[in-house]
Amino acid sequence: MPNVFQNLVSCKRVFRELKMLCFCKHDNVLSAIDILQPPHIDYFEEIYVVTELMQSDLHKIIVSPQPLSSDHVKVFLYQILRGLKYLHSAGILHRDIKPGNLLVNSNCVLKICDFGLARVEELDESRHMTQEVVTQYYRAPEILMGSRHYSNAIDIWSVGCIFAELLGRRILFQAQSPIQQLDLITDLLGTPSLEAMRTACEGARAHILRGPHKQVSTDPRYLLRSTHSHDQ
Repeated sequence: MPNVFQNLVSCKRVFRELKMLCFCKHDNVLSAIDILQPPHIDYFEEIYVVTELMQSDLHKIIVSPQPLSSDHVKVFLYQILRGLKYLHSAGILHRDIKPGNLLVNSNCVLKICDFGLARVEELDESRHMTQEVVTQYYRAPEILMGSRHYSNAIDIWSVGCIFAELLGRRILFQAQSPIQQLDLITDLLGTPSLEAMRTACEGARAHILRGPHKQVSTDPRYLLRSTHSHDQ
Protein backbone atom coordinates (compact mmCIF):
# COMPACT_ATOMS: atom_id res chain seq x y z
CA MET A 1 0.00 0.00 0.00
CA PRO A 2 1.99 3.05 -1.21
CA ASN A 3 1.52 6.70 -0.15
CA VAL A 4 -0.82 5.74 2.67
CA PHE A 5 -0.65 9.18 4.31
CA GLN A 6 -1.02 11.20 1.11
CA ASN A 7 -4.40 12.64 2.14
CA LEU A 8 -7.23 12.06 4.59
CA VAL A 9 -9.31 10.00 2.14
CA SER A 10 -6.38 7.63 1.49
CA CYS A 11 -5.78 7.27 5.22
CA LYS A 12 -9.40 6.34 5.86
CA ARG A 13 -9.42 3.77 3.07
CA VAL A 14 -6.19 2.18 4.26
CA PHE A 15 -7.55 2.08 7.82
CA ARG A 16 -10.74 0.35 6.63
CA GLU A 17 -8.69 -2.10 4.58
CA LEU A 18 -6.44 -3.03 7.51
CA LYS A 19 -9.39 -3.43 9.89
CA MET A 20 -11.14 -5.78 7.49
CA LEU A 21 -8.01 -7.79 6.71
CA CYS A 22 -7.26 -8.24 10.41
CA PHE A 23 -10.74 -8.98 11.78
CA CYS A 24 -12.53 -10.91 9.02
CA LYS A 25 -11.95 -14.64 9.22
CA HIS A 26 -13.70 -16.56 6.45
CA ASP A 27 -12.65 -18.99 3.73
CA ASN A 28 -13.86 -16.64 0.99
CA VAL A 29 -12.64 -13.33 2.41
CA LEU A 30 -8.99 -12.30 2.19
CA SER A 31 -7.30 -11.85 5.57
CA ALA A 32 -3.92 -10.61 6.75
CA ILE A 33 -1.30 -13.07 7.96
CA ASP A 34 1.10 -10.33 9.04
CA ILE A 35 1.72 -6.59 8.69
CA LEU A 36 5.38 -5.64 8.38
CA GLN A 37 6.58 -2.90 10.70
CA PRO A 38 8.55 0.06 9.23
CA PRO A 39 12.21 0.31 10.31
CA HIS A 40 11.60 3.86 11.58
CA ILE A 41 8.63 6.19 11.89
CA ASP A 42 10.33 8.70 9.56
CA TYR A 43 10.14 6.15 6.73
CA PHE A 44 6.55 5.15 7.40
CA GLU A 45 5.06 5.93 3.98
CA GLU A 46 4.13 2.43 2.82
CA ILE A 47 2.43 -0.54 4.46
CA TYR A 48 3.30 -4.11 3.53
CA VAL A 49 0.61 -6.70 4.26
CA VAL A 50 1.29 -10.43 4.05
CA THR A 51 -1.69 -12.49 2.84
CA GLU A 52 -2.29 -15.92 1.42
CA LEU A 53 -0.90 -16.50 -2.08
CA MET A 54 -3.62 -15.93 -4.68
CA GLN A 55 -2.25 -16.43 -8.19
CA SER A 56 -4.96 -14.66 -10.18
CA ASP A 57 -8.29 -12.85 -10.07
CA LEU A 58 -11.64 -13.35 -11.76
CA HIS A 59 -11.08 -10.55 -14.28
CA LYS A 60 -7.94 -12.19 -15.64
CA ILE A 61 -9.74 -15.52 -15.86
CA ILE A 62 -12.75 -14.06 -17.70
CA VAL A 63 -10.62 -12.33 -20.36
CA SER A 64 -8.28 -15.33 -20.76
CA PRO A 65 -8.77 -17.88 -23.57
CA GLN A 66 -9.14 -20.78 -21.13
CA PRO A 67 -12.63 -22.34 -21.22
CA LEU A 68 -14.97 -22.04 -18.25
CA SER A 69 -17.30 -24.95 -17.61
CA SER A 70 -20.68 -24.61 -15.91
CA ASP A 71 -19.07 -26.18 -12.84
CA HIS A 72 -16.45 -23.42 -12.77
CA VAL A 73 -19.18 -20.78 -12.91
CA LYS A 74 -21.17 -22.48 -10.14
CA VAL A 75 -18.14 -22.80 -7.88
CA PHE A 76 -17.08 -19.19 -8.37
CA LEU A 77 -20.61 -17.84 -7.87
CA TYR A 78 -21.12 -19.97 -4.75
CA GLN A 79 -17.92 -18.68 -3.18
CA ILE A 80 -18.71 -15.03 -3.97
CA LEU A 81 -22.14 -15.34 -2.36
CA ARG A 82 -20.72 -17.28 0.59
CA GLY A 83 -18.15 -14.56 1.29
CA LEU A 84 -20.75 -11.82 0.89
CA LYS A 85 -23.15 -13.57 3.24
CA TYR A 86 -20.42 -13.48 5.89
CA LEU A 87 -19.77 -9.76 5.34
CA HIS A 88 -23.47 -8.85 5.21
CA SER A 89 -24.22 -10.87 8.35
CA ALA A 90 -21.76 -8.55 10.11
CA GLY A 91 -23.57 -5.52 8.67
CA ILE A 92 -20.73 -4.71 6.24
CA LEU A 93 -21.27 -3.38 2.72
CA HIS A 94 -18.30 -4.07 0.42
CA ARG A 95 -19.35 -1.43 -2.18
CA ASP A 96 -16.84 -2.43 -4.84
CA ILE A 97 -17.58 -6.00 -5.88
CA LYS A 98 -16.04 -6.59 -9.32
CA PRO A 99 -14.01 -9.39 -10.97
CA GLY A 100 -10.69 -7.67 -10.22
CA ASN A 101 -11.49 -7.70 -6.48
CA LEU A 102 -12.17 -11.45 -6.44
CA LEU A 103 -8.86 -13.26 -6.06
CA VAL A 104 -8.53 -16.88 -7.19
CA ASN A 105 -5.78 -19.39 -6.44
CA SER A 106 -4.61 -22.44 -8.39
CA ASN A 107 -7.24 -24.62 -6.66
CA CYS A 108 -10.11 -22.33 -7.76
CA VAL A 109 -10.54 -21.02 -4.21
CA LEU A 110 -11.97 -17.50 -4.40
CA LYS A 111 -11.51 -14.72 -1.85
CA ILE A 112 -13.07 -11.25 -1.75
CA CYS A 113 -10.50 -8.46 -1.36
CA ASP A 114 -10.09 -4.65 -1.50
CA PHE A 115 -12.10 -3.20 1.38
CA GLY A 116 -11.11 0.44 0.90
CA LEU A 117 -14.74 1.43 0.18
CA ALA A 118 -16.37 -0.94 2.70
CA ARG A 119 -18.51 0.46 5.49
CA VAL A 120 -21.06 -0.60 8.07
CA GLU A 121 -24.61 -0.63 6.69
CA GLU A 122 -26.58 2.47 7.67
CA LEU A 123 -30.11 1.56 8.81
CA ASP A 124 -31.22 5.16 9.33
CA GLU A 125 -32.52 6.33 5.93
CA SER A 126 -32.05 9.97 6.92
CA ARG A 127 -28.28 9.44 7.04
CA HIS A 128 -26.75 10.08 3.63
CA MET A 129 -24.22 7.68 2.08
CA THR A 130 -21.72 8.51 -0.64
CA GLN A 131 -22.53 7.74 -4.27
CA GLU A 132 -18.84 7.51 -5.22
CA VAL A 133 -18.76 3.74 -4.82
CA VAL A 134 -18.62 0.65 -7.03
CA THR A 135 -16.91 0.55 -10.41
CA GLN A 136 -19.47 1.90 -12.91
CA TYR A 137 -20.07 -1.34 -14.86
CA TYR A 138 -21.16 -3.08 -11.64
CA ARG A 139 -23.02 -0.15 -10.05
CA ALA A 140 -26.60 -0.78 -8.93
CA PRO A 141 -29.47 1.29 -10.44
CA GLU A 142 -30.29 2.98 -7.12
CA ILE A 143 -26.79 4.46 -6.98
CA LEU A 144 -26.89 5.45 -10.66
CA MET A 145 -30.19 7.22 -9.97
CA GLY A 146 -28.66 9.27 -7.16
CA SER A 147 -30.12 7.54 -4.11
CA ARG A 148 -28.45 8.80 -0.94
CA HIS A 149 -29.31 5.65 0.98
CA TYR A 150 -28.85 2.04 -0.09
CA SER A 151 -28.51 -1.44 1.36
CA ASN A 152 -26.41 -4.55 0.83
CA ALA A 153 -28.53 -5.15 -2.28
CA ILE A 154 -25.94 -3.06 -4.18
CA ASP A 155 -23.39 -5.85 -3.63
CA ILE A 156 -25.85 -8.48 -4.85
CA TRP A 157 -26.49 -6.45 -8.03
CA SER A 158 -22.74 -6.48 -8.68
CA VAL A 159 -22.71 -10.27 -8.27
CA GLY A 160 -25.51 -10.57 -10.84
CA CYS A 161 -23.46 -8.55 -13.33
CA ILE A 162 -20.45 -10.79 -12.67
CA PHE A 163 -22.58 -13.92 -13.13
CA ALA A 164 -23.65 -12.70 -16.58
CA GLU A 165 -20.03 -11.82 -17.37
CA LEU A 166 -18.91 -15.34 -16.46
CA LEU A 167 -21.51 -16.78 -18.83
CA GLY A 168 -20.92 -14.40 -21.73
CA ARG A 169 -17.21 -13.66 -21.17
CA ARG A 170 -17.94 -9.94 -21.66
CA ILE A 171 -19.11 -7.07 -19.46
CA LEU A 172 -22.91 -7.01 -19.21
CA PHE A 173 -23.46 -3.24 -19.03
CA GLN A 174 -20.48 -1.45 -20.57
CA ALA A 175 -21.27 2.27 -20.87
CA GLN A 176 -19.27 5.46 -21.21
CA SER A 177 -21.20 7.41 -18.55
CA PRO A 178 -23.52 6.77 -15.58
CA ILE A 179 -26.57 7.96 -17.58
CA GLN A 180 -25.72 5.62 -20.46
CA GLN A 181 -25.19 2.86 -17.89
CA LEU A 182 -28.72 3.45 -16.60
CA ASP A 183 -30.09 3.41 -20.15
CA LEU A 184 -28.46 0.04 -20.86
CA ILE A 185 -29.97 -1.40 -17.69
CA THR A 186 -33.49 -0.21 -18.53
CA ASP A 187 -33.08 -1.45 -22.12
CA LEU A 188 -32.63 -4.95 -20.72
CA LEU A 189 -34.72 -4.91 -17.55
CA GLY A 190 -37.45 -2.41 -18.40
CA THR A 191 -38.51 0.95 -16.97
CA PRO A 192 -38.64 0.91 -13.16
CA SER A 193 -41.88 1.73 -11.37
CA LEU A 194 -42.44 5.07 -9.66
CA GLU A 195 -42.17 3.29 -6.31
CA ALA A 196 -38.78 1.85 -7.29
CA MET A 197 -37.65 5.38 -8.16
CA ARG A 198 -38.86 6.81 -4.85
CA THR A 199 -35.35 7.63 -3.61
CA ALA A 200 -33.93 8.62 -7.02
CA CYS A 201 -32.74 12.17 -7.58
CA GLU A 202 -35.02 14.44 -9.62
CA GLY A 203 -32.68 14.52 -12.62
CA ALA A 204 -32.46 10.73 -12.94
CA ARG A 205 -36.22 10.30 -12.48
CA ALA A 206 -36.94 12.94 -15.14
CA HIS A 207 -34.46 11.31 -17.55
CA ILE A 208 -36.19 7.94 -17.28
CA LEU A 209 -39.72 9.35 -17.51
CA ARG A 210 -38.84 11.39 -20.61
CA GLY A 211 -37.91 8.25 -22.51
CA PRO A 212 -40.26 5.58 -23.88
CA HIS A 213 -41.66 3.04 -21.45
CA LYS A 214 -39.62 -0.15 -21.76
CA GLN A 215 -40.99 -3.63 -21.12
CA VAL A 216 -39.09 -6.62 -19.80
CA SER A 217 -39.66 -10.32 -20.33
CA THR A 218 -39.85 -12.59 -17.30
CA ASP A 219 -38.46 -15.47 -19.36
CA PRO A 220 -34.81 -15.92 -18.25
CA ARG A 221 -33.94 -17.47 -21.63
CA TYR A 222 -35.08 -14.28 -23.35
CA LEU A 223 -33.01 -12.18 -20.96
CA LEU A 224 -29.92 -14.26 -21.69
CA ARG A 225 -30.44 -13.94 -25.45
CA SER A 226 -30.97 -10.19 -25.05
CA THR A 227 -27.76 -9.92 -23.06
CA HIS A 228 -25.72 -11.65 -25.75
CA SER A 229 -27.28 -9.72 -28.65
CA HIS A 230 -26.86 -6.44 -26.77
CA ASP A 231 -23.10 -6.93 -26.52
CA GLN A 232 -22.52 -7.97 -30.13
